[in-house]
Amino acid sequence: METTSRQTLVSPPGSNIHASRHQHELFSYAALDSHQSQIRLLTLHPSASQLEHSVSDESHFARPICCSVLTVSLDEPPPYKALSYCWGDDDRSRHSVNIEGAALRITESLDSALRHLRHPTEPVIVWIDQLCINQDDNSEKNVQVAMMARIYSKAEQVLVWLGPADQGSDEAMDFYAQVGCAITSAGLDNYCTRDLMPLLDAAVHTKDPHDQLWQHTSSVQTLARRLLLPRLQAVADWDRRDWFGRVWVVQEFCVGADPLFVCGRQQIPADYVKTTRLFLGLGLTHEFLRAVRDVGGDAGIALVRAISNDDPLPAFFGARSRKQRYDRGEIHGSTLFELLRKIFVGRHARASLPVDRVFSLVGLAADADDLGVCIDYNRTAVHVLTDVAEQLIRRGTLAVLSYVQFPRDVSDLPSWVPDWRPNLRPSFYPYPLAGLEHEHYFTPSGNLPSVFLPGLNEAVLGLGGYAVDVVEDLGSIWTDDNSGAVDPLRHQSHLAQIRFLCRLSALKNNPIYKSRKRRDEAEWRIPIADIWEANEPGASALQRATSRAMTAFAEFRNDLAWLESGGLTGSVVAPATGDSPSEASMYRLSMAKMSGMRPFITNFGYVGVGPPAMCPGDVVVVFFGARVCSVLRPRRTSASLAKQYLHVGEAYCDGVMDGELLSQRLEEQFYLI
Repeated sequence: METTSRQTLVSPPGSNIHASRHQHELFSYAALDSHQSQIRLLTLHPSASQLEHSVSDESHFARPICCSVLTVSLDEPPPYKALSYCWGDDDRSRHSVNIEGAALRITESLDSALRHLRHPTEPVIVWIDQLCINQDDNSEKNVQVAMMARIYSKAEQVLVWLGPADQGSDEAMDFYAQVGCAITSAGLDNYCTRDLMPLLDAAVHTKDPHDQLWQHTSSVQTLARRLLLPRLQAVADWDRRDWFGRVWVVQEFCVGADPLFVCGRQQIPADYVKTTRLFLGLGLTHEFLRAVRDVGGDAGIALVRAISNDDPLPAFFGARSRKQRYDRGEIHGSTLFELLRKIFVGRHARASLPVDRVFSLVGLAADADDLGVCIDYNRTAVHVLTDVAEQLIRRGTLAVLSYVQFPRDVSDLPSWVPDWRPNLRPSFYPYPLAGLEHEHYFTPSGNLPSVFLPGLNEAVLGLGGYAVDVVEDLGSIWTDDNSGAVDPLRHQSHLAQIRFLCRLSALKNNPIYKSRKRRDEAEWRIPIADIWEANEPGASALQRATSRAMTAFAEFRNDLAWLESGGLTGSVVAPATGDSPSEASMYRLSMAKMSGMRPFITNFGYVGVGPPAMCPGDVVVVFFGARVCSVLRPRRTSASLAKQYLHVGEAYCDGVMDGELLSQRLEEQFYLI
């Protein structure tokens, strides 16, 4: 047992005597020995006393929470479970637990979790960050948080607490339990892997009635659709549980063994949810969608779209699978930069402290040691985020600059440092995963490596590169709601602005392109940044734009003209034939990735698309080693100092993305503040 700073009698497990006699005494932590990798484990005592063989549900939930603390070495711990949960409101004034006769304040969320997780008659040994780490001791927090990946990986099971039963959660849990059990009983869970999933896809595609795999799959799909139809709202609400938006749970879920989803009084293996969602993806047929519309109308279709498009689970299961494959030596591990992108780009991932946006992912990052990232809660968010950005850029990851987006929620950051806040806009450029860095679409600086210059101070970033030109004029910010709908007036207006800038460039008649043909192509390359959603069997989803994109552009413009000529207003869905997306719709999808950016033209006549905050007078530059252009804003400095700039954002500039200007520009030094 962990000792405290005062003597006190300890009640027998389950007794409530101490809860009333020593309410005024606060629990105090004894120091841990970090050299022995010590951690605390919590023994959650049963709700029934030693004299009781059972306890009613009402008493089980109403009785005070009593527990004791055990200090152990993580090198050889006893069997324990680890809790993954959402802290919720940090108000700890209303609830407390009784630890060896003394009170320790806890959040309402944890109080609810403990009342659901404790056993009526048996003790439960569990690790919980809020109780097992002294939250008032930053030195201890630094050590213990750095050990959290090991703590969760050593646990015999990770309990994922989603919260009390509410908004049809029992129906959703029952849905996953029934379908997941059916998938496992039929042996179909063995096909839900990277290697065997193609066999399942083939069976669904061919629908051979004599194929046993298709027979089992069809049976499970029928069950899943039948159970899902009346539970659409419940499943959609389940996806919106706060746990899925908490940053720390990614690491806890990825490294932990045998995760179990717990919601209210129901529990299901996480793998049941994974396999059920995979089969749902295979079973969303036209017949099912018609049934949804018949039962729920447009609202039902909207729920299906939400379940399909806003599904938080792939990020968790994908990261978990990648971590497991990395541990087996099959693939390169995820870098910190990749993890930051996966968690914060396009996802509402929350952390109570901005520093936790980094600290929560260190245990998963394969390059954390190389980057020198250490967990230290005494450092400010500005220092932590700046150090991470600098270390990544030093190692050639200039893609970091693509995620500097304004306004930021951490004040005083240098202009070149991302804040990694939730729901960052995706970069228009598809940066490759670790191990695939040789796969690039653009080479504006050729094959030259990045040039990192000594900064004037820690807040200044120095990079080598060349200037393309100064921005002369701008179009409006392009927005796409990514709903699959087409607003003919908005799309036409955006394309017309780019067409106007391209014709203005032609009037300048400067030698930007090698041929008249290539100049004419700018009109359809720029709206999609020359990257095309190919939709070709056996091909990568994204490619450099080809003549097919030109054809798709023409078809898309015809569709827009058709919609306008019909006198339609507002957003409508573009016509499509067959089951495969039309070429026109693929062009629209390719345009969607540019949402939030605006067209520009430079003094010389270069046309492109850049960040929303860019202004006339900004400079388009290419940093050596970068795959896209950057827009910088010159700052006035004294004559004795090097030129300094604010980083405004990433950009696509037509006519320079393949290194056309390398032999025409002198190397310059850019200092970003």
